[in-house]
Amino acid sequence: MKLRVFLLFLALLLPSRIFAIEVGQKAPGLFVSQWIKNGPVELYAKKGVKNVLKADYYVVFFFATWANISQDTISFVDGMTGVFRDTDVRFIGISSENAQRVKTFFNRYPNTKIYVGVDDHNKTSNEYLGGEDTIPRFFIFDKNKKLIWKGEPLEVNRVLVNILGGTYEAEKQFEIEKLHADIRTRAQTLDKEGQLKVVEEIYKIDPTDRVALDYKIDELIKDNKIDECISLIRESRRFAASNNYIQFYLYNLELDITMGIMNEKGKKYIEEMSKNYYQTFQNSATALSTMAYRLIQVVPFQITDLREALRMCDRSVELQKEIDQKSSDMGNYLQTNARCEYLVGRMDCAIKLQKEAIDIMDNNNDKEVATLALQYYEQAKAISSDKSN
Repeated sequence: MKLRVFLLFLALLLPSRIFAIEVGQKAPGLFVSQWIKNGPVELYAKKGVKNVLKADYYVVFFFATWANISQDTISFVDGMTGVFRDTDVRFIGISSENAQRVKTFFNRYPNTKIYVGVDDHNKTSNEYLGGEDTIPRFFIFDKNKKLIWKGEPLEVNRVLVNILGGTYEAEKQFEIEKLHADIRTRAQTLDKEGQLKVVEEIYKIDPTDRVALDYKIDELIKDNKIDECISLIRESRRFAASNNYIQFYLYNLELDITMGIMNEKGKKYIEEMSKNYYQTFQNSATALSTMAYRLIQVVPFQITDLREALRMCDRSVELQKEIDQKSSDMGNYLQTNARCEYLVGRMDCAIKLQKEAIDIMDNNNDKEVATLALQYYEQAKAISSDKSN
């Protein structure tokens, strides 16, 4: 009898869940005492609750502002909300700290899209983390709120791009996570040869893995084997042909390398990359405008492909017109288009597009910056007219 009473007493002292949730289990609810950003939201319908969050995927993560890695983690997640903004993914950050402290911390992220809540007496962390004390910790759920994956920040982007691109394999991810950890351990002991052996193991499992690619590319660049480096990236792209999220990363990686080849070979590589990129992303306004912006930033201009950049700009604006002609996205696409028109010497067109972008904007700071660009184009046109006369 005494034993039963003791066990009952002990059960009352323990958290409601003593084990972390596992893959395949449904997401516990959110016990939040105060929403700091973008709330309140609920994962499940409750009586009298209207703000149930609905999405294709949910990323719930736990963080602490006192942790050295906290700012990097939040900046990383904030960046992912931008990268994945065209997808139906929602990011929910939970902290067990004082509400004022979390609020002060997030003052540096005024426009974040993350739903940020303060844990209600650790009820949420007990449900998700159980006895684990690893922070930050990420959990990815599908639209039915079943857990697909949980792990560290180092892996979450890789997992997301594979999930969204339809190429996620749990067993493969598990193997690669172990090998990533092995690389980090070998790096601490300066075991370079061992690291490269592990890299080759990873590459055999997944030729698109960023860690493996970065290692292999670094070695090729050290040996000045640029052609082999480009071939490696293109081979990885062929392997990831069905996943546009990985393709996007690989195309940008190729541009990072080719823009450093300041000769005819570099120009040829960029032209080939640009044409292939357009074919891959011809129906994505965001992807087209993003690459166009990068292409017009390449220095010197002689090695970039302004013709293809202009085609991407025109197409991004065309696509956005079908969605929303007055959105902030349209303003950004028009500005990139205006810049491209200016660079190819079509001043009147650049001025017209820049004015259209300004008319759409509702943010005063953005308008001021855009107006300065407009004045720059108008001044350039005036100087050009003076010379022609």
